[in-house]
Amino acid sequence: NGPWFFMQQGFKPGVMPTKDQPAIYTLKKKGPTEPLIALMTNGSVNVPPDGTTIEYNLERRRVVKGQPGTFNVQLWVDAHDPKSTQPFHWKYRITVPGGGLQPIQDEYNFSAPSSGYQEFIENEVVPGVSGWNDSREQKYFVKLADGKYARIRFEVRALGDFFIEDGYLNPSGSQNLEFDPAKRIKPGP
Repeated sequence: NGPWFFMQQGFKPGVMPTKDQPAIYTLKKKGPTEPLIALMTNGSVNVPPDGTTIEYNLERRRVVKGQPGTFNVQLWVDAHDPKSTQPFHWKYRITVPGGGLQPIQDEYNFSAPSSGYQEFIENEVVPGVSGWNDSREQKYFVKLADGKYARIRFEVRALGDFFIEDGYLNPSGSQNLEFDPAKRIKPGP
């Protein structure tokens, strides 16, 4: 029923901006854009909790079997009572064979770096550590083995699923990942 805005972490509901403590908006002018493929998963991808590698093709947005995936996901979850709210040990690994991942430090950076990628990332979630929970959301630039670049925000859950919440891939090989809905490419079969 009117305008809305998104506040950063730490915003307390009921506290409205005032003259003395205004809300500060950061506006960014859109740069040049190129045709990109939107990468959101259609639902979640089932990942067995025993370390089995799930090969996921980013460009086609689906699990591929019997052929190399562009983005591999593995999950290990210790035995625990699923009805319990007690923390348990779990970890996951994301691998980009022949390519790599690099954390996104600036949410307004839409140009993938040319170097500094790691072939895999691994996150271990240990009980007793502050901030424990059964899911992790992360943002990364991705460089694929074929030289294509992507920018993704994904979530892995100890319950056995993975999904890309937001992401774009440039099929041209350009590092430009600024999205323009008018130039969206529908993924191929």
